[in-house]
This record gives sequence, structure tokens and C-alpha cells, in this order.
Amino acid sequence: MLYQKMITGDKPYYISLRPMTYFKKHKHPEIELAYCLEGSYQINIDNKLYQMEKGSFAIIGSMISHEIICDDLSKSKVLVIELGPIMMENYFSMLSKTNFSNPVINLSESNHKELFALLIETISYLENFTTFAELLIKGNLYKIFSFLLRDFAQENDCTDFSKKLRFVSLMETAMEYIRMHYNENIKIETVANICGYSKSNFCKTFKQLLDQTFHDTLNNYRINIACIFLTETNDSIEDIATQTGFIDSKSFCRVFKQKKGMSPSQYRKSKAQSV
Repeated sequence: MLYQKMITGDKPYYISLRPMTYFKKHKHPEIELAYCLEGSYQINIDNKLYQMEKGSFAIIGSMISHEIICDDLSKSKVLVIELGPIMMENYFSMLSKTNFSNPVINLSESNHKELFALLIETISYLENFTTFAELLIKGNLYKIFSFLLRDFAQENDCTDFSKKLRFVSLMETAMEYIRMHYNENIKIETVANICGYSKSNFCKTFKQLLDQTFHDTLNNYRINIACIFLTETNDSIEDIATQTGFIDSKSFCRVFKQKKGMSPSQYRKSKAQSV
């Protein structure tokens, strides 16, 4: 199963400082980094088990399966970063080609002092968030990636990896099209053609990657946008249906209830009551 959380939009990366929780085996196009500050847990990377302790730093490559195994949720504190090709562009492929024979290292006992310092500084920005913290964090992410390239990247000619990159490119193109045209009558043939696939191959590959169809992904995005309209505006249900690309309010209400477990009107009311 592929973890469906493509890093897109205004913030093309993910960063969080939190207790580590159990997460079943999954994989995603982004490169994931995890730095353990407190506590311990186990991580299964490509069917090999590693122990994460204070100071441990894990590098999980693009499309590498991994699983988080954690019994006591209260004792761990982990910095989690995910970086993808949208932010790192061509440099992403350089690091993604690397085969990490030892994906978990202890930074406090290694020669990677500069990387360790950057991670600690980034953590301080997260814990003491100020007006310009997001810019500082983003700058540090570029620096962290550059150190990874310098210290870990290898030149490997890998046909299998080229195939993975093509899949990543497919996802980026398809998700970008959804973001730009969600309010239109999107035809799957159009998206498939833009991505360089036939309709049948596009549908098959898309479902393999996200474990759901293109139409499900499109509807999820439309419903998320509709939730914003329902919360932030007084637009009618009919208008919101049109603004989010549904052919009519009946179809919109049916899909909305399927995704959210309630009607659009009930959702709007529940959000108004919670304010």
C-alpha cells in the first residue's frame, strides 16, 4: 500500500515534532527523515528492523516500504521531515538513486556534526515559532538536503529507480492538474494524455500508487475544498457544488455524505456550532 499524502501546494514539504506513533507498512515518493530526540521505537525499513534511540537518524528512500513499531507513545519525541521532488527538483533524483545500506545512524556518535547542528536548529524554530520561522525552516531543509547529497548520495544507474521516478512524475502531474482544474469537468482521458499514458494504463498505475482510483482522489480534493466554502462562506449548496466541479447539487451531496458521513448542511451547522 502506498501512503497517500503527496506533498503539494504552497508548502511542498512536511515537518513535524511529535511523539512517534504506530504506522503500518507503507511507502511514498518523498524521502523521509526521522531524528529521535527522546525515547525509543523500532522502524522496519525494507523488511529490516532497526532500533531508534536518542540521537538516531533514519533516512528512508523514495518508494521504500517502512513501518513504525511503537508501544509507548508518551516516551518518544521525533523530528519527522518529508522532502519531495516538487521542492528539491532535479537534486531529488540524485539522492533517490542512493542505496542506503545502513539507513539508520547515530548522529551524536558520527562525523555528521553539521547535519546534527542543522536538525537541532530546525527543532528550535519549530518549538519557538516566530513570524519568519517558516522561512528559516525552509532554508534549513535545503541545507539538510545538501548535506545528505554530499555525504550519502551515490551514482547508481538503476532501471527500477527510473521506473519509480516516472511514477512520481505521474503523481505530480496528475495532482497538479487536479489542483488547477478541480472546478471543471475533468475527463480522465485528458489527464492520462497529459501524463503520457493511455487511459487504461493511467488508471491502472494510478490505483497501484494510491490504492484508490483517480476519480476518488479527485472527489476527495473537491470535497476538501467544499468544506472550506461551507465553513468560510455563506454560498448556497448549489453554488458550492458548481464551484467544486460537480455536475449538480444532488451528486455533490451524495459524494459529500459518502466522504464525510453527513450532508453539506449538517457539516456547515456542526462547524458553526463549534466556533
